[in-house]
Amino acid sequence: MNIRNTVLFLPNWAVIIIACVSCNQPNTVQNTNRYFDILGFFTFQAERLSKSDIQVEKKLFLSGKEEILYLPAKTIDWEKEFLLFSQCNLNKPALLDAYEIEVTNAGKDVVIVYRLVKRNAPVTWMKITHRYEPNLTELEIRTRIHSLMNIQETELWYAPQGYAIRKKTIPRFWGKPSLLVVEARLIDKNP
Repeated sequence: MNIRNTVLFLPNWAVIIIACVSCNQPNTVQNTNRYFDILGFFTFQAERLSKSDIQVEKKLFLSGKEEILYLPAKTIDWEKEFLLFSQCNLNKPALLDAYEIEVTNAGKDVVIVYRLVKRNAPVTWMKITHRYEPNLTELEIRTRIHSLMNIQETELWYAPQGYAIRKKTIPRFWGKPSLLVVEARLIDKNP
């Protein structure tokens, strides 16, 4: 190899190296929020309610017994209260194509329904009704979790005036099914 070939050879390699390096795409974080941002919504609701002056009427039903409580909203840990709702977050990379999405217009409301099409997620169905983002009119969620010992079915409902949780546990082998129902009504002190 003579000097003339070496001089031509080096620029060619330099061009190839520069082309390879410049073809690398910068690392970007993809937004996987294909579904409703339930985690963000309930984080916002927890912050809003913890600062409000409303009263909460809470009814608890467990094994045939009923208890009614009246609590100021400021005394409730809303993050814990909405934990079951927040755990229904569909915006996880593993759930990217797990749900069929159906969007319909019902008068002034938009209704979005998510139906599970793959069998690997606890949230089986979710229905969101809202009047033009971000105002949520109603939210309904159904979950089903199988374990070795039991099956847990949960129905969650949320609207600006309150929320409800219905949790049924069905033992696989022995024992009676149990049912827990929590209903909460948000009462404005200054109507």
